Amino acid sequence: MDDFKKPIYPMKGPLEEPIRVEPIGKDKKVKDEQYTSDSTDEKKKLPAIFAATLSILKNVTKVFSSKKQASSLSAYEKLLINSLTEFKKAIISIEERDISIDASYAQNLSELFYQITTLHSQIVGSHLGTKINLAKMQCFFQLVHSYPENERSLAFYLQEFAGKDWLPFPFIEMLKNLHKEYSLHKETSTLYIIEKTLQEIIDTSFLD
Repeated sequence: MDDFKKPIYPMKGPLEEPIRVEPIGKDKKVKDEQYTSDSTDEKKKLPAIFAATLSILKNVTKVFSSKKQASSLSAYEKLLINSLTEFKKAIISIEERDISIDASYAQNLSELFYQITTLHSQIVGSHLGTKINLAKMQCFFQLVHSYPENERSLAFYLQEFAGKDWLPFPFIEMLKNLHKEYSLHKETSTLYIIEKTLQEIIDTSFLD
């Protein structure tokens, strides 16, 4: 931008010497070569600049993605604890009285179990550190999958009945037997152990 301030004559001799004017074409060629050289240098810089920018963008995206995943995980954890709490209340209800023929009760129990298994899968599948006591969760699942022995399990009927408006007779009998077992052998009954296991999960899962 300051080329117009420079003298157009050489500064090697006195002013009386003849002024030399370089051919216009030569001056243009020099500038063109200089422009080409500068452009080439800039082009060489572009891949490096682009790579650095891309790296920064990836890191920023990773941070936001991690925050989003952590936020989703926290929401799943809270929903799981809520579902476990409601499931425990339902267990206490059938401990206190025989409601095995109440279809709405069985449906609610099944829907809660479906929520629990779905949320648990989401949390485990995230591969992020969770505040949920997963060891105790496994104990809970083992309890509902192993009762009664050598028959279709409580978990089977809970999963089968979820979202349906019919109550299979074996499920009615199973709920009736659970209530009877609790009435006769409270502290060693399946319902009582399930209730205590759920409470341990709730108490040992430290959520914000």
